[in-house]
Amino acid sequence: MATSAALAAAAVARARREICSVFEAAGACDPARAMPYERASRMQERQLSRPVDDGVLKQERAGGYWLDRDALAAAAARRARSMEFGIAPLGCVGVMVVAMFLVRAWLGA
Repeated sequence: MATSAALAAAAVARARREICSVFEAAGACDPARAMPYERASRMQERQLSRPVDDGVLKQERAGGYWLDRDALAAAAARRARSMEFGIAPLGCVGVMVVAMFLVRAWLGA
């Protein structure tokens, strides 16, 4: 069963994906096609700052944003790398714990 923290994190991630998909679907992927963003939910309103801060959404004129696909791809690559560095140490710890139990069993302790 998922914890409330996991559910909240999933809702935040979904809101960020939805924000980017709105611009992708509208074809607002260059400065000439910048469009105002109408927030569909309070969660999306709170999460709009993250893609803007990451450079994924760029503000062209007052209230007009456009999706920078190159920045979106770079942000996805950064997230993937950070996940690798976060998961690899956990895998090492898991291997060490299993090895410790096997050694204890082999020694008969």
